[in-house]
Amino acid sequence: MEENGEHAENGSTVRSRRQSPAFAALAGALIGALAGLLGSVLAYAGVLRSTDATEHARQTDIRRAAYVALGLSASAFTDELSDEASFVVSKKIPEAELEKRYNDKFQEVQLKILQAEITAHLVATKSSRAKLLSVTPLRERLAGVLNQAYIKGFSKTDSDKFAPDFLAAREKYTQAMRDFLESVDSEVL
Repeated sequence: MEENGEHAENGSTVRSRRQSPAFAALAGALIGALAGLLGSVLAYAGVLRSTDATEHARQTDIRRAAYVALGLSASAFTDELSDEASFVVSKKIPEAELEKRYNDKFQEVQLKILQAEITAHLVATKSSRAKLLSVTPLRERLAGVLNQAYIKGFSKTDSDKFAPDFLAAREKYTQAMRDFLESVDSEVL
């Protein structure tokens, strides 16, 4: 019995005291390993939460920049169209100069609003994309009113018909853009 570390005392078998420190060391090592594993799992979970928060903040920043660019482009678009429309109505600028303004300035702001819409569409959430797509036909209608005056010839455009059509289209577009920008507040704040 002495070989396996047991000996008899008062008729019962008792383990040798030499194994107790080894057993305690082994138990301590096991407890330490489990504590280390638990700490690693908790650290990993913390890193995942931090990564998710960083990714969300990055997406928010990208959306915010796209929506700001869209808002600014929409404002520049309506301002430029309003300028062009006032020249069409007033007929104080020669038609050649008006056509040059239309080709230079109007085409530039139209390109910028298209770029801003595409960028916003690419970074928007699914619900925001649907709202943005409902604004696009209103922008196209607004540009179409001015395009029709261009095609017809500015001097031949009936100001009494053109002005109310233009103002109605501009109001619908600006209101829809305002509604869209208000609806995406929660995505960027």
